[in-house]
Parts: sequence; C-alpha cells; structure tokens
Amino acid sequence: MKIGDGTIHVADFGAISDGITDTAEDLQTAIDYAGSLASTDWLDPGASNIVVDVDGGSYLVGAPLTVPSRVKLQNGQLIADTSADWGDDGSGKPTRAVVELSLAATRATEIYGITIICGHAANGILIDVGGGAFNRITKNIISGAGEVGIHVKSAAGTYIENNVITEWFMGEEEFNSDE
Repeated sequence: MKIGDGTIHVADFGAISDGITDTAEDLQTAIDYAGSLASTDWLDPGASNIVVDVDGGSYLVGAPLTVPSRVKLQNGQLIADTSADWGDDGSGKPTRAVVELSLAATRATEIYGITIICGHAANGILIDVGGGAFNRITKNIISGAGEVGIHVKSAAGTYIENNVITEWFMGEEEFNSDE
C-alpha cells in the first residue's frame, strides 16, 4: 500500500462510505496498518504521525476502533451501528466507545475533525492509556452518546480541546446541550 504523503485513505482498505454498510473491520485494518508504519520511538522529535484520513465520508461502525500510538484519525463521520453490542454496565448504559485510545502507553495519538454519531447506543471516545502521553482530541463533534461523549479514565498529558458534545443520554432523560 503506497502512502506517498504519510496519509492512508480508508477507501484503499475497502471501507464503504455509505453510512449503511458496517466498515469497522476495514477501518481498523487501515488504522492498524498506520500503526505498523509509525515510529516506535515516541521521544523522537523528527517522527510524525501517520494520518488515517476518513476522506470526509460517512462510515457505519459496529465495533470500537482502537487507535494506536503515532496515528492521527481525521476528517469524516463515524456512525455507531445501533444494533451492535457496545457493552452494558448492567443498567443498560454502554461501556464501549466508537473510538478508543485504550492500548497501554498509547502516545502521540490524535483524533481530529471527526463527527461521531452514537445513536444513544455507544459512547463517543474512550481514553484509557495508562502510561500514555501527548494525545490530542481536537475539533470533533459527538452526538447522541449512550452515556459519555468523551470518557477519560487515564490520560496523563492528553489534550482535549474544541470538541462539541450534544444530545447524550442520562438515565431516563436526554440532555441536549443546546437547551
């Protein structure tokens, strides 16, 4: 697979941008490929992230996308498949998120310019990177989260800025941040 400018396009991995076909496996394959190309020396000042470009498309996902170190996921829309299993904490609330930074010591990962439509079935972004650092969650829109738009469990040195979270489910009531 050729990535001349350091960018991987998800369509090259078979991801279908119709918002109907579950493309989680294709998207994860592109993300994993980017991770395999990324520098393993996170202190290297000359290393840059490998970009996984969602190409401005709309992609249905039926499983969490796990983004590893030195990968930047950007530019598109991810729609949670409401019929998929997003986990259950025992009260009907989901435990999994559409995008997860959940690998131990995930470093220098970016989620940028992604719209995540959760359909009240999944959470938006989970950050649980024990020992990780220098991650950025910037300019994303998360709508209809099952419980949490951005769930931070462990995130030393992670920057979360300029994100918009609307319409998340809170017990028996829906909360809309526009009200």
